[in-house]
Amino acid sequence: MKRTASALTLIIVISAVAAVWFVKTAPETITVPDDYPTIQAAIDNANAGDTVFVKKGTYLHDGPRGERIDGITIDKPISLIGEDSKTTILKPNYTSINRLRSGIHVTADNVKISGFTIHGTLENVTYKNRLINFTGYQQTGILVLMAENGTHIPYGCKITGNIFTGHLDHSVDDHGISSFISENTMTEGISLVWSSDTVVSGNNIGLNGNTGIGLYSCVNVRIKQNNIIGSISLSNSGDDPIYIYENNITDSGFGIIFRRTNNCFVYNNNIVHNKIGVFLPNQIISPRVGTLGTGNRVYYNNLMNNEENALVETAYPYPPALNETDVIGNGTDVVSWDNGWVGNYWSDYNGQGAYVIDENNVDRHPLTQQVDTSTTAPELSTIIVTIAIIVIVIGIALLVYFKKRKR
Repeated sequence: MKRTASALTLIIVISAVAAVWFVKTAPETITVPDDYPTIQAAIDNANAGDTVFVKKGTYLHDGPRGERIDGITIDKPISLIGEDSKTTILKPNYTSINRLRSGIHVTADNVKISGFTIHGTLENVTYKNRLINFTGYQQTGILVLMAENGTHIPYGCKITGNIFTGHLDHSVDDHGISSFISENTMTEGISLVWSSDTVVSGNNIGLNGNTGIGLYSCVNVRIKQNNIIGSISLSNSGDDPIYIYENNITDSGFGIIFRRTNNCFVYNNNIVHNKIGVFLPNQIISPRVGTLGTGNRVYYNNLMNNEENALVETAYPYPPALNETDVIGNGTDVVSWDNGWVGNYWSDYNGQGAYVIDENNVDRHPLTQQVDTSTTAPELSTIIVTIAIIVIVIGIALLVYFKKRKR
């Protein structure tokens, strides 16, 4: 009996400790300004898994004087949620002439940021008795990058449903793993540097007509279903594929730019009303710089009403830099303009034969009808397999038929 009582007491004690532990560690919601007056203070007092909820209003953020400072730093896995993206506003606060590097710097895994307008411009600031505006005072809206002197690359950051405006460089600058950037509205675009397994989806990007999305040495990135006023600039030296599909790329100097890019697949896009639809710039090739990009495919796109639907630059426009030695030639990326079965729809195609860009760049299977970008282009391998199955089925049916006739 005593053993039973002792066991029961032990169970009660363990249960009580577990309940207290669960209460202490269960995710909480911290509200700004009710619980803490500033967003940074709320983040500093949050635990992993908590939500920092920010009520409507304008919140000024700044940092100490210095060359590389961030407005807000998120160094733990939390959700930062604004009450309404149009009326929950983050703006830089003037403290010195030094620019802020970012409005929000993410250094932790599994951070979610949603529901804010993130301004990069100081408005109506009095400086030395003058009322002035600091355009582009803040370089980047949200920066996903390991901490200074750190080694951990942020994983699983989600940036959704925000509005970005007035930044000097980019609305989002991502150096993370498995980031998800979706359903945002932004004027300065997105930069992906050494990003891997990242998805950029459903964003409205750009009023500036410059680079909408820039990829630099990325791995397995998907850019899909975005509306972009600006270009997609590809500079990817790895072997893992990059997928660009179901985007509207319009009203810019360039639609798609290839710069020493490997294994980029561009398909099911509308590339319309640009100065140049797809641009292959001529580049100096030297032992120090490397070789041309290969393995790229452009197919099943609508290339319409651009001043030039495709341009392959034939002469390098600038002399070699002083440190460029042993130059062995000029060239552009190697691009296939069809997938072996399906090419592109070109608004200036005459309807006969191949579509020739130059002697080395030919769409062998140009389309005469505009592409429905909501459907996927058939691959040659799929078509061959389908035909083979049909032939086998017909062969079996004929064999059965003739056996019956013979009987």
